[in-house]
Amino acid sequence: MSMPSWMQIGITLLIVFLLSIPAGRYLCAVVTERRTLLDPLFDRVDNAIYLLIGRRAASRPMNWQAFTFHMLATNLVMAVIIYLILVLQDRLPLNPKNFPAMEPMLAFNTAISFITNTDWQGYAGETTLSNFSQMAAITFPMFTSAATGFVVAMAFIRAFIVKTAAPISAISIAISSASRRACCCRSASCCRCS
Repeated sequence: MSMPSWMQIGITLLIVFLLSIPAGRYLCAVVTERRTLLDPLFDRVDNAIYLLIGRRAASRPMNWQAFTFHMLATNLVMAVIIYLILVLQDRLPLNPKNFPAMEPMLAFNTAISFITNTDWQGYAGETTLSNFSQMAAITFPMFTSAATGFVVAMAFIRAFIVKTAAPISAISIAISSASRRACCCRSASCCRCS
């Protein structure tokens, strides 16, 4: 490799390292429920979402069984929506190239793949999926599946750190917050942010 290539790799690694420190502190502050500079913006978005899903349902604490059930149910609903988008894409908007609907087995495979964060594709996205399908059925689960993994990891870690049998926050709050501010547990000190 040439010297400019090595320089590019070195500069990229340095930038990632320097950004990891403030990003790690921000994530720690969010997970431990400390105020951040972005809270005024994100609180408005959170409140709108909680209004839609019901504040009482969203704020109800859960034990691990309820948390697991609701996490799986949420992912099942998202997988069904993704599947329907893919098999109905020929009837949905933002399909300027008039792509036909995806074959049901391929749509099922794609929905499960993206909802489980595997992101395996058995097709060429540019020649198979409409703009709407790419936005709603591919990009959306790329965020929510990562958020689900983060939420479950933080709930798992919290189970070992918290000495009391404190309930876990509702999965709806955890996933919606993780998608925007990488938040999952709503109480307890999960880490030290110094």
